[in-house]
Amino acid sequence: MRRCVVVSRRVGKDQKTNDDLLYLTMYRLPNIMSNGGLWYSKKEEAVISTCINKKHRPEDFEKFKNILPCTLVDVTFGINDFNNKAFVEKLEIVPGTENIFDVDILYVK
Repeated sequence: MRRCVVVSRRVGKDQKTNDDLLYLTMYRLPNIMSNGGLWYSKKEEAVISTCINKKHRPEDFEKFKNILPCTLVDVTFGINDFNNKAFVEKLEIVPGTENIFDVDILYVK
């Protein structure tokens, strides 16, 4: 499990199936090492993107569709058996961090 900060959230539609999709972009925060220092991810691994299909994961879609940037989430990764690549298996909002900023502060008019 890794802790991330949400950078962007966007709701869209699949052009072929017309399914509602939620795109999340997150930035991976450093981990604390055994010596107390911080371990930072490589730049290629720091940005994490995922897509939640409302038809396949309706609970997750509803839970995450209104979160704002700066919300902290814990990401659990899974491994694809066919190509051995990591993917986002599960997302959990860190309690007390959901929408800590107002829309007026986050977005410039």
